[in-house]
Amino acid sequence: MSVALPVRSVDEEENLIGTCGCGSPWRLALNSVEPVSGKWHDIVGVRCPICGRSAGFTFDVTTFFQPRPGIWGRDMAAPAPAACRRMSAIECSHPGRSRQ
Repeated sequence: MSVALPVRSVDEEENLIGTCGCGSPWRLALNSVEPVSGKWHDIVGVRCPICGRSAGFTFDVTTFFQPRPGIWGRDMAAPAPAACRRMSAIECSHPGRSRQ
């Protein structure tokens, strides 16, 4: 399990992700928000459209993430089925997450 970097906004996540080593902007490949030990972790996978390199990041988004009603309980004890947890950028409930 990777260490989750604490962030206070999606903008901070994007700044930490940066760009690929070849200089191209990353493209979002996967996004999943998971309850982990009483905190919310945003798991982000990106892929470069130019060179094909991929990277993964785990962020602690507990300070600003608001789960959508009905997906997770308040106690975060039982996450929804995997299909419901795997959210695309369009379905993501982070305030300010770009809709790509």
